[in-house]
Amino acid sequence: MADFITPLQTYIDQLTHLHVSHSSGFKAPHKAVLMITVTEMVRDMKIGSPVIYLNDELKKEFTKNWRRYIQINTPFVGDIRMPFPRMGTEKFVVSSSDISFEIEKALFYWMREQEGAEEVLASLIGQYLAPFAFKHKVDFTELNPYRDKKLYPYQTEAKAKIYKMWTQMRSIMFQMPTGTGKTYLFVSIARDLFEWSVQHKAAVKILFLAHRIELIKQIKEKLSLKYGLAAGMIAANNMEEDYMPYQVASVQTLIRRLDRWKGKAFDIIIVDEAHHVKADSYKKILRAFPQAKVLGVTATPYRMSHESFRPEFDDLITSMPVARFIKEGWLCDYEYYSIRPESRIQMDIDSINRFAMDGDYLDEAAADVMDRDEIRAGIVASYEHYAKGKKGIVYTITKAHNLHVCAQFVARGYKAVAIDDSTPADVRDGYVKDFKAGRIDIICNVNIFSEGFDCPDLEFVQLARPTKSLSMYLQQVGRGLRVAKGKDKVILLDNVGLYNRFGFPSAKRQWRRHFEGYDCDYSVPYGTRVVDGKEVYFMDEFEEGEEDVEMLHNSKEEVVEGAEQQNGIENIYANEPEFRFYLEKKGKDENEIKRIVRGIKGDVDTIIRGKYDSSHKSILCMNDIGALELYLYDFQVTPAMAEMNSAKKMIMTSALEAYINYLRWQLSEDTIVSDPVDIDELQEKQEEIAPKRSIEDVELEISVFRKWNMDIPDELMREYMALKKK
Repeated sequence: MADFITPLQTYIDQLTHLHVSHSSGFKAPHKAVLMITVTEMVRDMKIGSPVIYLNDELKKEFTKNWRRYIQINTPFVGDIRMPFPRMGTEKFVVSSSDISFEIEKALFYWMREQEGAEEVLASLIGQYLAPFAFKHKVDFTELNPYRDKKLYPYQTEAKAKIYKMWTQMRSIMFQMPTGTGKTYLFVSIARDLFEWSVQHKAAVKILFLAHRIELIKQIKEKLSLKYGLAAGMIAANNMEEDYMPYQVASVQTLIRRLDRWKGKAFDIIIVDEAHHVKADSYKKILRAFPQAKVLGVTATPYRMSHESFRPEFDDLITSMPVARFIKEGWLCDYEYYSIRPESRIQMDIDSINRFAMDGDYLDEAAADVMDRDEIRAGIVASYEHYAKGKKGIVYTITKAHNLHVCAQFVARGYKAVAIDDSTPADVRDGYVKDFKAGRIDIICNVNIFSEGFDCPDLEFVQLARPTKSLSMYLQQVGRGLRVAKGKDKVILLDNVGLYNRFGFPSAKRQWRRHFEGYDCDYSVPYGTRVVDGKEVYFMDEFEEGEEDVEMLHNSKEEVVEGAEQQNGIENIYANEPEFRFYLEKKGKDENEIKRIVRGIKGDVDTIIRGKYDSSHKSILCMNDIGALELYLYDFQVTPAMAEMNSAKKMIMTSALEAYINYLRWQLSEDTIVSDPVDIDELQEKQEEIAPKRSIEDVELEISVFRKWNMDIPDELMREYMALKKK
């Protein structure tokens, strides 16, 4: 994005200091809801210029947002005609009238950018709308997203965004590419909530939802091994442990047993692979726990039917694009080989006219095209030509096609096995172990390893299954993009021309539009040799009927906008995000925080480099309190410092003192849960030790159930009756 005269932070400051009236202790939310509506419509290209007109579409979106954010009874009336003519008092408004107002062009362009829009929305929601949300057991402003040092920086920033959005919204969908650690992210959220429950002596009940047994086991394992958190499992042929506050559930099993779990009243629901949430089973489960905050995680917020996710999720948070993950070293490079768009195979695939209920190709119709001797031989030949000796997985269409392809590999002397949904679990697990150990080179599978398969050292992925699903394509190629020691790239062999439909795995996706239910065209213009400014390389030419794959793209040549830090470059300001969080918790406003951080970077670091240590980088990556205290002492008593301007010296010393206090706070936070805590015992004692709620709190929770026309849990009614008697 081009540099603008006015930085985004200036507009954030103006938007968080809107001229609004007050009533009953609340700031009037009208202007905030209006600017949220404008931001969303600009971001989604429903408003195409800085001039905002009071038209029917704006009114409709404003009303929708008012109902979405104003969740409790207030003295305010959701009428867009109240804030609209008063927008002229704001600094970012150029001109205004009763029917339109114009915002500054720089602000308009910031709103057009996904990241800029997210910052504007989060600031408006946090500043004005949190008081109007239903009261939840957890105060999400108290959670420290930076405390877990096991996470990567982008995972930590994701948690910060989720907690901020949860302060107001009930349900959030979070998008992050395959292979970047979505499971680690949400089990870390569970750990943060566990620590909050220990501090407040009130167990937080969490339900994890997944649709495959592999995903269920993976979640339970990571909760246990990474953080020592025990969880029950709701799955077929598994004994339930309903006393545990954490439950990992199979959607298929829970929906059959839902009646006996409704009384559990989960506080948080985390949905893995949340693009499946449009299924009736997911919807019914979410409706059964209307008081719960919901987080849905997915690499692909997309449905082939182009259904909007709005009914299930209030908003979407997106991560940085795949190309930037690759450039920063979080995902590996790739080489992409594909058939040509004019090839005979591509034409045959494009001519398939029988489709399944979900809109994808009917398996039998796709197999009629692909399950032929010459094409299966071409699949093996492609492997031998471009990936011979490497280990990986092949995606096929049907069980028969899978066996046929696998037999071709075996006949050529490769250690290959075939897996499908009829393969016994113990046999499948054995194959995966042998594959990871190097005793098997190739696994041919029928869509078994599209979700939840974790083998970072995959060296190639081969696509032998045509699909119209962007999700399936990205899930499959994403298996190979995980980084591993000694792995510099993954080879992607596309024998079915998915590149011609969807572009490269690192193409920029319009996830916001998919989330809202719109279709997007990613197909590459026919015959082009340049995609998004990058050269497409064709390695060979082949005769019709003997098509092979050709190298199209090496991701090492991509240039990524906004990639500020390459892998291997030290982050000298590593502690800055948590330091800012600490200052915010201490009641510092945004201007004070900026002044303190600027004092460290501009003055403290400069003085240390000039007078004490020429190799010093920044104290914002230091954790040595003793060394910093010596610097502080010298700042206060050294004669050389006496010559410094007293105001500047005060800024320096106060900034350094603040950072030292932050490190002490960090140490005290690390000892909050120093001894193992029996979470089961905590759950059993919750009623004795939890803070008592008022009858108004309980009535508000009951109103949520009534709003959704759901049965009120017995325990909630007992609590209400007990308070009423008093």
